[in-house]
Amino acid sequence: MSTWYIKYNNQKRPLSDWGIIKPILKLRNQQVGTLEFSIAPDNINDDPVFPYDAILHLYQDNVRRFRGRVTSLPVEGKASADRNKYVVSDPWWELDNVVYLEYVNVPDDITRSNSSLHQILISRVILFQTILSNGSSVRCTNGAQIGKVLAFGASKIASSNAIQIGTIDPAITPPYEESHDLMCSEVLRRCLRWSPDSVCYFDYTTADPTINFRSRGALSATNIDLNVADLVTSWSCGARYDLRPSGVTIFLQNEKMRTDGVIWNNYNPISAGDVSTSLRQIVMTVPLDSTDTNKTDLANLATQYWNSVKTLQYAGDIEIRESEPTFSLVPGKLLNLSNARTEFATMNAVIQTCEIDIEVGITKASFGPPDQLGRQDLLELIRNARLGGDSTGLSSTGPSGVSSGYNSGGDMVSLQVCDTTTGTSKTISVKSFGSPSLV
Repeated sequence: MSTWYIKYNNQKRPLSDWGIIKPILKLRNQQVGTLEFSIAPDNINDDPVFPYDAILHLYQDNVRRFRGRVTSLPVEGKASADRNKYVVSDPWWELDNVVYLEYVNVPDDITRSNSSLHQILISRVILFQTILSNGSSVRCTNGAQIGKVLAFGASKIASSNAIQIGTIDPAITPPYEESHDLMCSEVLRRCLRWSPDSVCYFDYTTADPTINFRSRGALSATNIDLNVADLVTSWSCGARYDLRPSGVTIFLQNEKMRTDGVIWNNYNPISAGDVSTSLRQIVMTVPLDSTDTNKTDLANLATQYWNSVKTLQYAGDIEIRESEPTFSLVPGKLLNLSNARTEFATMNAVIQTCEIDIEVGITKASFGPPDQLGRQDLLELIRNARLGGDSTGLSSTGPSGVSSGYNSGGDMVSLQVCDTTTGTSKTISVKSFGSPSLV
């Protein structure tokens, strides 16, 4: 049998030596994972053994299974005994508590059009954009955006609870999304809405926990035989036909100006899957700025998104009892069930959450599609795409390769208008938000 330890302040001692009882480990995809336990103090007025913000490491023999920060210290009183309860949160908690910022250029003298610029970090950002060294911008994949968020978040986390960036599989190129005042964790969830077949998990066996974002096809499966005696105590499973769309259609919208000066909206539809029926079809419109030279980067968006949602998902719960936890049903794993329906043996269901009772060896896991495949999250995805556009609506780009802080609002356009008082015509200049193209 394994021995379980807690390491704190370079002291690695068995759970019993710390007085720890009822340790429960909860691991979750795109949510805060926790280690929860209790300690019965000699005196309820004594200071807690592990203070708030303490960094704890959980080991199974010499294998680290968890590392986190003490984030809650509730006290529980009963007639039989008083207990200090502890909640230790994994590094996702840090990402839940850091606002994501990006650099922009702002003028040293806002009254001068040729003012020199300096950089500041702001919380108003444009997601899925990379600024090049010449000051122009290009689209970036959701995987690249995940990398930028993690790099920023990791730079704000204390070295005692540092993380390192592992494998990032998502590689869809979404439309720009203007956002502001978002926590790093929320930006990561927005990135993964475009890759709902991906899962986030921590590898605690590395020097610092490694955060990974892996696609369903890259994960290994745990195969459980339901006929094995005394292993599975309960289970449920079903196909989620309701979440499998028939196809995807995306209308790329941009303005075009005819030679007579009339502006029209132009729509370029791209699609994937079966779009012959409107039933269960995903449809969204993505507005583009006509000055955007990178529209071709979105040509494969429908196919990329379709590839991430077309596979039938299976959802359910399972509980197993082992002599000691083997960590076979944790986020980062797939699940197949044999000696049930034939299709369950190869369903490759994605494990989303697990709860491990360390003392008794019971593991409860939920599997299936992530929240991004839910109807509300899909509507949010479509809404954000509708509010997209590129960086010209927010800021212009400066010479040092980052967005400038002042609004450019588009190019100046000359228009011929009639003065109704004098009956004469005159030329005025206005700003266009996305200069129309001539057709």
